[in-house]
Amino acid sequence: MNKELLQKIIEAGNIAPSGGNSQPWKFHVRGDEIDVIALPEKDHAVLNVKNRGTYIANGALLENISIMAKSLGYRANFQISTDEEVLAKVSFSDSVKDNELAPYLESRHSNRKPYIKETLSKEQKEYLFAREEDYENCTIAIVEGESIEPAAKILSYDISLNMQNKCLHKMLFEEVLWKEEDQKDKPGLYVKTMETEPPKSYMFRLLKNWNVAKFFTKIGLIEKIQSENTKTTSSAALIGAIIVSDNNQDFVSAGRFLENIWLRATKLGLSMHLSAAVSFLGQQVEAGEESCFSKTEVDLLKKLNVQLKSSFKVPEGKLISIAFRLGRGEDPLATSYKRSPEIEWSKS
Repeated sequence: MNKELLQKIIEAGNIAPSGGNSQPWKFHVRGDEIDVIALPEKDHAVLNVKNRGTYIANGALLENISIMAKSLGYRANFQISTDEEVLAKVSFSDSVKDNELAPYLESRHSNRKPYIKETLSKEQKEYLFAREEDYENCTIAIVEGESIEPAAKILSYDISLNMQNKCLHKMLFEEVLWKEEDQKDKPGLYVKTMETEPPKSYMFRLLKNWNVAKFFTKIGLIEKIQSENTKTTSSAALIGAIIVSDNNQDFVSAGRFLENIWLRATKLGLSMHLSAAVSFLGQQVEAGEESCFSKTEVDLLKKLNVQLKSSFKVPEGKLISIAFRLGRGEDPLATSYKRSPEIEWSKS
């Protein structure tokens, strides 16, 4: 395989979703093989429990690599390990061309707008989740209809947590990029991708001040914002979750499965928005990593985690890797900019 094709495959991987658009990866190319090196230090310091957010992002990257390789007539073969510096060694073999999802790689994006409240057909759901058996130890769970609002209320609780916990508040506002051009130089979420139009954008800027956030919480304004966010999250055809074992490698598989679903949704003209905070924070306190949280917050996170698992009927011993809402929505205000991949080309 020539350098031009390898570059094209890597660039496809590089446009995968990641927490805070952190792009926690780099590439080392040796001949016809690509080493994917995960960089958890670029990811959320608070949310990235056991580096699982990084593994999900890199899983989505690997799925993009697989899809682009298929569109070029190659099969991507992965050797994956979450215990080594190199997360995945990727080699290629000849295959029949498959261009089903590659055209949607660049148009896939997050959409935080409210969606149209509609029910998806059986055929649409079968198409979205058609490849479940391809992703080891991953199962899909969905809630629809009247079951959406209770799940949405739990997932939306990250609003209150971000405004009441100083660690989470600091992390959130360190991640916000206030100017579109800032995306070209550093990771973070461009503020318009968060659907903050006036007057919301003015209020959001005020909330950057920790004392303002505390005051707004005290007078009940944050509770009102959370309620509005619950309505937005509830405006979905369905809310889904990918269920895995308590095994870091399964989170890589979950990232691959997530990206496949997202690209299929994009092909169907549907929008998606991910929700990981409540689940990851629940896993964090379950693992005894409680330094950022008060006793009251620890108890709340444990309670929310139990409720979330109940909403999706998660079996004993299993975890929610990532949740998402899916539906039909208007175009977002903005989409995230992807910085160029970091590639080391070896001469050997």
